[in-house]
Amino acid sequence: MVKVQVNPHKDQQTVKLSDGSEGFARKVNDEFDFEFSNHLHPAFWTPSTLNNHEVFNVHSIDGTQQFEIVFS
Repeated sequence: MVKVQVNPHKDQQTVKLSDGSEGFARKVNDEFDFEFSNHLHPAFWTPSTLNNHEVFNVHSIDGTQQFEIVFS
């Protein structure tokens, strides 16, 4: 499982992942869109407000990856 450090109060931000990679998060209304550089992880969006330590299972062509949201 990869942990994503995110500030839930910012509309746009660079996020750091526990594996050392980075990505970008954009907040639209209460939903977040996450995109990751170098295509190391699949992009995903949240259907509602984020909760600290919430886990998302993201399915991609490479299989399922788990992301845990950690508030910073």
